[in-house]
Amino acid sequence: MIIVELLVAFSGAVLWAALSSRRHARPPVRQPLQPMKQVISVRDLEEMLRHGKEEMLRHGKDVRSLHAEALLTPSRRNAPLRSMSEYHKCTCPHCGQSIEYPAEGTGQTVPCPTCEKPFVLLPDIVIPSAKTTVAPLPTQEPMEQKRGRSNLYKLTEETIRARTKAGNTPLHMAAKNGQFGEIPRHLLSIELFTVKNRAGETPLHVAAKCGHLDQVPPQFLTKDTMTMTSGIDVYLTGSGYQARTETVLHAAASNNHADQIPKEFLTPEFLLIEATGHRQTVLEHIVSCKRLDLLPGDPAGSELWNVKNADGQTARAILQILLQREAQLKEGQADRAAYVERVRSEPATEKQKEKLCYFGYSVKSGMTKGEASDAIDDCIRLHPEKDREYYDRPATEQQMAQLRESAKADKDLAEMFEELDEEGSALTYGQAKDLIRDSERDAQQRENDRFSNPPDESQLEEFGFKLDTHLKDIITSADLDEILSLKGAPPRQVDLSLFEQHGMTFTQGDGLAAFALGDLIRAFGGSVHDHNRKPLNYPAACQTAGSDPDFQTPVLTRDWEGFVAFSWPKAKIREWRRGSRRG
Repeated sequence: MIIVELLVAFSGAVLWAALSSRRHARPPVRQPLQPMKQVISVRDLEEMLRHGKEEMLRHGKDVRSLHAEALLTPSRRNAPLRSMSEYHKCTCPHCGQSIEYPAEGTGQTVPCPTCEKPFVLLPDIVIPSAKTTVAPLPTQEPMEQKRGRSNLYKLTEETIRARTKAGNTPLHMAAKNGQFGEIPRHLLSIELFTVKNRAGETPLHVAAKCGHLDQVPPQFLTKDTMTMTSGIDVYLTGSGYQARTETVLHAAASNNHADQIPKEFLTPEFLLIEATGHRQTVLEHIVSCKRLDLLPGDPAGSELWNVKNADGQTARAILQILLQREAQLKEGQADRAAYVERVRSEPATEKQKEKLCYFGYSVKSGMTKGEASDAIDDCIRLHPEKDREYYDRPATEQQMAQLRESAKADKDLAEMFEELDEEGSALTYGQAKDLIRDSERDAQQRENDRFSNPPDESQLEEFGFKLDTHLKDIITSADLDEILSLKGAPPRQVDLSLFEQHGMTFTQGDGLAAFALGDLIRAFGGSVHDHNRKPLNYPAACQTAGSDPDFQTPVLTRDWEGFVAFSWPKAKIREWRRGSRRG
């Protein structure tokens, strides 16, 4: 037996850790800003309409006092008062300002008291007020005729073809908001219903998606318009399949509005139309929404149930899968509810008891987690100042010890402690609690990154390793840590057995050196199986490789089984083989 002495200069590993920023204090709780409500009185409304809308806003009147004056002392008004049977509430579409105004102003265009941009007064909520019997002005129009009315009734043959920057026509807007009835019927035509916006949608596509297809006059729901595709009509998928985009029928069915599709289009001719690269039919969408009542005839005996889609599934199979998923979802929800109930029934923790005692709450014997949690919520709700005091007290010794231990692996946390020591300040209980939570989360994130991110370049340079950049499944930091864990450890039995099978005895080196030598033997064509082993003087070849400095800079790669392994350039392997023959 020939003794091969192999020394591999691999030094200790420096663990790589991702640093994350840390906040040093609990962030203040911010309350969302609420728009202040403005009130426009009858007199204000009339002045806006009669004397100029911007001037009223520049005047700086207190609209609240005007509102009170209009309600309490109407006799002081020198302008004719309209009926004050009710006030309406609306929201400025520009700035979100909440505004109250008299019902008689519905439909009028006025400037917003806040942003001064004009908008139409349309009611959101009706606010009853004191009734005053005052005769309406002769020019007053019935309120019902103006409430919620848009400008669509003013369209002409020219303006109905106008487009926005998004390519939308007035019909697109009416389709989205369900306002087809406000457009003069004599202006509508099939041509207008086939115009596409920049998103490739016709007004019928928009109406089908938004649930307003039933408002379209029936004469415009033809075979051509209902089967018209969106976007570019057809496209090639990655597999080379020529797919068509969604029709109006698909848009309605996929958005659970199949009940608005006319019955003449709920036949096999239209239900089996395929769309998109998934080749989904209208029937699949209807079945997925469980609207079997819309299908013609008896679904149980219909031939539609036996028609297979592109995935080889019938409508019956799709429905069964859907029902199974719903059952699994309900089962999962029940399991989660049972888990929550089980956790709540466990004994209360010491931290829960500690916080309850801080509030002066008497902890009962046998209190559960759920009872303690509910009691803490009640204490916080009834005594918020006590809760703030609880978190503003000094951090506990246990918290500080845990944080200083975490600072050993966290540079930012260590720097924070240095600053605190220099300033002579201390952390509060709440600050320490947040830092512990963030530290644990960062530690978990670093652990996850080890299994998804490549090793640090400085760590690779330290050991002289290189990475195989052509791998689909990259070498991660966790893979490198696993290899480095062999340094200083005894050789693995699997490596010692491989050496013996190739006429070698390993007498010096640790587990990492044995691992490298085993990969070198396999690179020469060695194997644990005799019939797979190439004829070669393996001891001599390994001796030649060990004397070459390039042996100390292997490439980290994966073998055919996906395990991490060392490799060397093929040219070097051939050179070391030739050296063994010369020896």
